[in-house]
Amino acid sequence: MVRNNARFDCLIMVSVIGIVTVVILVTSSAQEPVVLKRSEIRSKVAKRSEAKIRTAALSRNSYRDHTAQCGLPDLASIMVERVSGTPENIVVRDYLVRRMQDFGWSVSLDTFTQDTVVGERTFSNVIAHSDPNAKKFIVLTAHFDSKWFPPQKDGKVFTAATDSAVPCAMILNMLDNLNPAIRRRDSDTGLVVVFFDGEEAFKDWTDTDSVYGSRHLANKWYNEGFLDKVELFILLDLIGGANPRFFSSYGSTQQHFKRMAGIERELASLDLLQQYNADRMYFIERGNIYGIQDDHKPFENKGLFFNQLNNDSHFWLL
Repeated sequence: MVRNNARFDCLIMVSVIGIVTVVILVTSSAQEPVVLKRSEIRSKVAKRSEAKIRTAALSRNSYRDHTAQCGLPDLASIMVERVSGTPENIVVRDYLVRRMQDFGWSVSLDTFTQDTVVGERTFSNVIAHSDPNAKKFIVLTAHFDSKWFPPQKDGKVFTAATDSAVPCAMILNMLDNLNPAIRRRDSDTGLVVVFFDGEEAFKDWTDTDSVYGSRHLANKWYNEGFLDKVELFILLDLIGGANPRFFSSYGSTQQHFKRMAGIERELASLDLLQQYNADRMYFIERGNIYGIQDDHKPFENKGLFFNQLNNDSHFWLL
C-alpha cells in the first residue's frame, strides 16, 4: 500500500531504470559484452552530481490541489483526470504520442472498442519502437489511464499521481536523457515503450473489468508472433510512495534484478541519493509473494514469461 502525501526520491528510479535499460540493451548484443564498473556509473551520473536527486510529495489518492514537484517535466501534462474513454484521456494519449515522436521513434496506436460494465468504451494503447526492424525487443511499460471516482464535494478530481502518472513521466524523462545512446546502438535488440490504456476497473476489479488494454495487446502480439521476440518485459506501476521496496519475484529475471540492486548500491556509494538509508535498500534480492494483478498478467497468461523459468530467451521483471 502507498501512504497518502508520501515522500519518495522519484529520480532514483529514473536513474536506475534508465541505466539498467541501456546496460541490458548493450549486454544483449553478442558483439559487445559489458561489465558495469564503478567508473562507468560515475561517468554516467557525473553531469547530475551538482543537483542531487530531489524528493516528491505525492499520493496515490492525489487530487489536483496537491503539489507534486519531483523533477519530472512531463508530470503536469499527465497528472490530470484521464479515465478511459473520456476526452481528457485522449488529450493525455496524444501528448504521449507527440513526445515519443519527438524522440524519432515509430509510434502507433492499438485502438479498439469493447463492451464494459459501464457500456461500450474505446481504448488506445500507445506503442513506440526505437527500431521496428530489430530482431528482439525489450518492452518497457506503464498505464496512463486513471481510476474513476465520483466528484468530490469540494470540486477536487482524482489525478492518480503514482497510479500511474509518475511511471509514465519517468519513462519520458529516461528517454530525454538516454534516447541518443539508445538510437545509436548498433544492436539487434530494440526497445519498445507501451503506455497501456484501460488498466483500471470501472467498478470492481475482476478478470473482465480491468487491464483492458494489456489484455487486448497480449492477444494481438501473441497472434502476430511478436511475443516470441520479447527478451525482457518491464512494468512500472504504483511508484511514488514513501520508502518503497521492490522485491525479486521471478527466478527468470533474477539476474536483471540483481543488476538493479548493484546500481543502487553504486549510486549510494557515490553520495548521489538524498534522504537515503543504506540499511533499507529499494531493491531487495529475495522473493516476494505472487498474485499481483496488473498489466503483466495477460502476458504471463500466454505462458511466455513467468512460466518459462528454464528458458533464457523470455523474462518477466516486476
